[in-house]
Amino acid sequence: MNQPIITAHSGCEDSDIDSMRSVEIALEYGADAVEIDVRVDRKGDLRISHDTVSQEEYENKLTLRQVFECVYDTDILINCDLKEQAALYKTLEEAEKFGIPADRLILSGCTSPEQLARDIFLFDRARFFLNIEEVLKFIWLRKNSVFRIDQFVGLMKNPWMFIIKEGVETLGACVSETIRCYQLLHANAVNLPKTLLGSMLAQELRKAEIPLSVWTVDEPELVQACLTDKVFNITTGNVLQALQMRDDYNKGV
Repeated sequence: MNQPIITAHSGCEDSDIDSMRSVEIALEYGADAVEIDVRVDRKGDLRISHDTVSQEEYENKLTLRQVFECVYDTDILINCDLKEQAALYKTLEEAEKFGIPADRLILSGCTSPEQLARDIFLFDRARFFLNIEEVLKFIWLRKNSVFRIDQFVGLMKNPWMFIIKEGVETLGACVSETIRCYQLLHANAVNLPKTLLGSMLAQELRKAEIPLSVWTVDEPELVQACLTDKVFNITTGNVLQALQMRDDYNKGV
């Protein structure tokens, strides 16, 4: 497979978010991977949904099983963006029922450092792109030894509180801790938003040879920056554009 991996973001090429059409486009256009948002509904079923909704709304959404039925006999990678930690083991079990091998299943989103540290066999069952905010929440807790319970609850619900509170420009102070965390956990890549692509944190992660996965990269100049920086994965809504630009880059055009 050519590098970087080109992942079709949910809703790619102006399709509906969390739709089967989005998955079909990823297959038709030749994306290396397809991203799907995974949640657990009130009955314990895995649904494709970016947001938390009512049970009635969940029942009108795709199930993870339907997506696996569509892609299991292809070569496309499946990036399950887990929107809640409860979806982790259920997703692994569903993938194993379909015989999807570990090297085709990528788990990202709110997969947490504590889950990876606690279960050493997880990497036998999937690849893991550990989101930067899941690491930063632990750094925030360590740096703020005195905090209110409401701050803790808010941070667990939304780890981006760290970045919002501290500011992107201060992330340089967290570089060594972040690198050490990824090295100890052996995650397959660090997953970060495109707004951090040019940050000191991203630069130091690259120097430490930690693979970067960047979302959601739709602008041509940012796709080119990802190619130049040799990121491991580009998640994009503009699949054809990214594939063509990768081809041109690899040909030296």
